Amino acid sequence: MTNGTETKPLEERTFELEEKKFVASQQWEEIKLALEKGKAKWTALSIIASVFLGSLAIVSSAYLQYATARTQFELKAAELTLQTNDPVVTRTKVDEFAALFPGRLPTDWKSASFDPRNFFSESDDLKNDVAKLLVEHPDRRDDIFLIYGTLFQEGPTQTFLKRLSEKTPNVGTPKPKAPKSK
Repeated sequence: MTNGTETKPLEERTFELEEKKFVASQQWEEIKLALEKGKAKWTALSIIASVFLGSLAIVSSAYLQYATARTQFELKAAELTLQTNDPVVTRTKVDEFAALFPGRLPTDWKSASFDPRNFFSESDDLKNDVAKLLVEHPDRRDDIFLIYGTLFQEGPTQTFLKRLSEKTPNVGTPKPKAPKSK
């Protein structure tokens, strides 16, 4: 009989030990599961953050490309507009661009306060042209001076006209005709 009583406590101890192992195993699995859940949350968060940052990079790149294209368009429009020395032609080109590309140019680009006369100035080429006109049309000397003086009413223009008038007093007076030789 002692054999039966000694076995029971051994079986109970084995059962208790197995039960403790099972409880410890359960706790260990719960800890591992909690760790896996934490890892899954961090993985999901990193994926979401990566997608968000990637999307942000794409959107900002697209915006920068749009802004660059818009700036290049505006610069090209300004370049084409300013390719002339004539402010009236420049103003006409501004109006043409505004009509051709409504909404594509800045609103202040076609300013109503733009007055071509503020930008029209005499140049050496223009002075040379006046001199050529005087040589080609000496009979229109006074008209040429009047028109040029009206265009440029102040500053160096009056000095230029005065000097031109003093240096070319005979320009505009009819030249005597040479007798015809027989």
